Formats: sequence, structure tokens, C-alpha cells
Amino acid sequence: MKKIIAILGLFILTFAFFGCRQHIDINDYIDKKLPLELKIGDQLKRPDTIKVNSDKYRKLVDWGKANKDDWESTSVSYIADIYVGQGNFRLIYLPGKDGVVIGFTDNQGNPKQYSKRIRKDELDFLKE
Repeated sequence: MKKIIAILGLFILTFAFFGCRQHIDINDYIDKKLPLELKIGDQLKRPDTIKVNSDKYRKLVDWGKANKDDWESTSVSYIADIYVGQGNFRLIYLPGKDGVVIGFTDNQGNPKQYSKRIRKDELDFLKE
């Protein structure tokens, strides 16, 4: 009986730990026919554009494909050093930090925001 309770407890803990993490493909929220807005540091008031099919655009799309897992819901507000946005989608990144935040409106019209741990230099191509 103790063995069954231990296995059940482990199952519940595993489900609770992994149940909080989401599988999200940012490419589901980006229109590949439209450019992305890019704001960096002091340029936050003067956005730049990431053109469709540019190297930076392709790298971001590829990054999104490779980073679908382990997103955690967050309700904290973040200040961006690098902001990428399009419509109801936004990505917030602080170079030198080990995290990224995405926000979007889901298919039911509900605003969502998630964060994920990444390598500190993983999205540095955005500032190049």
C-alpha cells in the first residue's frame, strides 16, 4: 500500500510540475506576411522594422520553432530593452539576462503572457 501511495504521490508531483509549463509556438501568433516592429533600448520610441524574409526574421522564426516547450504563465510586468511586436504579439528580451517574455491574445480573445529561461545570448541577434 505504501508503494502505491508513493507512486501516486510521485505522479501527482510530476503532473503538477509539468502541468504548469506550456507548449507554445510563437509562430502561431506571427503573420509571416507582415514585418515585425523592433525597438531597442533608447529607440523604444522610434521603432525599426524586421522585414519579412530578412535574416533576422528567419532567425526569430527558427528560434520560435526550436523553443516551443517550457513556457510558464506570468502576470508580472516587464520593461523591455529589446521589444519585438506585431499586432497582438510581443516578445520582450533583456540582453545578458537568461529569460524572455512573450505576450499575445489567444484564439478565444484572452490575453496571455509567458516567460521562459534561455541562454543569455540566445536572442542577441536581434540587436545586430
